[in-house]
Formats: sequence, structure tokens, C-alpha cells
Amino acid sequence: MNREGLLAQWRHEASLGMTGWDFSHLNGRYLPPVLPWDYAAKVRDFLKPGVRLLDMGTGGGEFLLTLGHPYALTSVTEGWPPNLALCQQRLAPLGITVKEYDSEQGQPLPFPDDSFDLVLSRHESYDLPEVRRVLKNGGYFLTQQVGGENDLPLIRRLLPGYPGSFEHEFDDAEQFAAWGVDYLKYDNCYKPQHVDGEILYKRMSLALRNSGRDIVLSACNWGHEDVHSWIRGSGAQLFRSTGDIQDNWQSVKNLFLSQLDKTAFSGPYCHNDIDMLVVGMHGSSNNEFIGALGACTDIEYRTHFALWAIMGSPLMIGCDVRNMSAATLETLGNEDLIRINQDIECRGPYCIRQWNNPENVMALVKPLSDGTLAICFVNLGDVKSEMSLQFWDMGIPYAANRGLEFYNCYTKENEGKFAERYVAVVEPH
Repeated sequence: MNREGLLAQWRHEASLGMTGWDFSHLNGRYLPPVLPWDYAAKVRDFLKPGVRLLDMGTGGGEFLLTLGHPYALTSVTEGWPPNLALCQQRLAPLGITVKEYDSEQGQPLPFPDDSFDLVLSRHESYDLPEVRRVLKNGGYFLTQQVGGENDLPLIRRLLPGYPGSFEHEFDDAEQFAAWGVDYLKYDNCYKPQHVDGEILYKRMSLALRNSGRDIVLSACNWGHEDVHSWIRGSGAQLFRSTGDIQDNWQSVKNLFLSQLDKTAFSGPYCHNDIDMLVVGMHGSSNNEFIGALGACTDIEYRTHFALWAIMGSPLMIGCDVRNMSAATLETLGNEDLIRINQDIECRGPYCIRQWNNPENVMALVKPLSDGTLAICFVNLGDVKSEMSLQFWDMGIPYAANRGLEFYNCYTKENEGKFAERYVAVVEPH
């Protein structure tokens, strides 16, 4: 469908409005996330004969009606007026008790104490003391939630005294130290939306630095909140600067290009982590997202490793090291590239683009601590192309009577001395 057709379809659907939680009109256009549990199956485990059931925020009863529970034993709440009207039209005639209720308004649940054996809340907000009030002794509350703070009161009630990182950073850091932890990858999941990530990473860094043990802090907020501009001051040793990588060339290429303008923000004691290596996976990842779109070729894996090495990204192997092919082992075991990546000065490379193919062909030049230069020729395109590296662009004028001697990190051979420029035909990725 063309753009005008899509816009027309969107306008039509927007004009229809929405009631209930029936999204069947999106079938074929929307893939819901795959959860590691079956909410409906868990609900049915508790639906014994005679159970009095409350479904909070039922929408139009779409999920509820699939359960087949006796209507006379079933009650629902709904706070959104269009859905409330739908409940009264669809559910009340069946004998289901329908009540208006919005927990965010501070209202009590409109039921007596000890009314229900089972309370359901599927993405609906709730007031935990009120849920407990209407539950019978020995009753169950089953909830499935999304969002950063939806279950926070419940977690704190169920797990008293257990550290949970948010506002328990110092407790956690001491526990990590007691366990002998060396490396903490600290994700940004489920943090309160009104709290800046910067203050939270400063907090965890301070806690780790005062835990009595040296623990590496890997800050992972996927490049949000301009993390590169403030993360060094937080004390983190490395920071994720991108979304998650996938085992395909387009993902590798996109992540690399996204960081070309941020090479200056990586350095000693605070390294730009462009995500783990997918070298050698060949589509075998046990993560659906990572392996969703095929795999790379061995040549693409080699390019991937070289780019991450010269960019100074931490080199964390993502494949199954027990089943590496000879090509994978050769790529990951390239000592020259590892030496470039681990150079003590940790300088980021600068980029020189090929004048007649600047989008695809470029050279990355990384100054090393011994006075040499690491140079990576890159061809992101689909056909081989020439890269003419002019030494003038690297600070070496011809009049200085200086040149460069080239060593190939793959063949382990010297390629000779060159003055003024070096020209190579670079194969595609």
C-alpha cells in the first residue's frame, strides 16, 4: 500500500474511536511480544468451582469472557466511560456485576470486605491495600503489568528487606561485594520515568566505589538521555551507547554508523560499548530478537570484529565458545586487532571518507601509544570500491619527506613503504 493509502486507512481507523480491549483489527499488522508465561493458563489454574472472581479494568470483557467462568460468580470494574458503557451493554445482561472504579482517583473498591477468592488485574492500575481488603483470607491476586512503577508497591510488600537497586543501591553494592562480583551490567529497565538516569548511575557508581571491592560498572541505558555527554562524570567504566545488536549485517552497520560522531567520548576508564559481538553466531542465538533476521557471513563477522576493535568498544564474545568454527576462532583470536583495541591510550579513531563514495567507503585512523597508526579500510556497500587514503589528511605533508610503512593485520606481512597516499580496492562488507 502506498503512502496515501496508508494515510487514508489511518484516518478511517482514527475516526472509529476505540472501546474495549479488542485489537483484532490489527491482526497481521502487529506482533505482540512473546512472554515467558501464559497469563490465561495461570488464571485458569485458580478458577476452581465456586470461586468468586473480580476482573479489574476489564475493558469490554474480551479476556474475561474467554475464561468461561460462571457469570453469577463474576464481577468487573472499569473506569473509562466508553468501556464502562460497553460493560453495561455487554456484560450486565449476562448476570455479571459491573461497577465503575478508577484506582487512580483514590476511590475505595465498590465491594464489601472479603468479597472475592480471586482478583485479576491485567495491565490495570490498582491500590494494593484495597485489593487486600476485598480478597478473602487465602484468596489470590494475579496481575500482569507493563511500565516502570506499576508493581513497585506490590514488590516492596511481598519482598520486605530485599534490596531492589532503586533506592537500595548501597545495599546491593555491599551484597555484590560480599558475593565476590567483579562486573555489574546495570540496565535502565523499570526505573521511575520522572527520575533522570544520570542521577541513578551516579548513585550506583558511588555505591560500588564504596563497597570495599573493585567492581566494574557497565551502564546500559541504550544511548538514551545523551548518555555519552555525562556518563564519564558518573564514574561508570563503560556505557552502552546503542540499542541491542542483532545477528545480521544491517544491524552491525547501523550501530557502527550511529557512533561515528561519538568517538571522542570514549577513553581510558570510560569506554563506549557498542554492544556485544555477534561473531560466530550464524543464526544460533537463543534470543529471538538477536537471531530474528538471519545471520552474517564469516567476512561480515570479520568486518564487525575489526570495526569494534578500532572503535575501542569492549570485545565481549556473544557466540557459544564451545562450538566455534575455525573461521570464528581466527577472527576472535586476531592478536593484532586485540592489541589495537587494548591500546593503553584508548583513543577513538577519526574518519576519512572516500571523496567519490563517502557514504560507503572510508578509512578509520586510530593513533596508538607507540606512535604508530591503526588504519581500518571499510566498505559498507555491496560492490568493491577504491579507497585512496591521502596522507595529507592524516597530518603528513609530502614536503615533510615522510611516508608510512604498512603492515597487514590479517596476512601478517609488511606491504612496503608509501609516500603521499595509499590506494586499496576494498571488497564489500
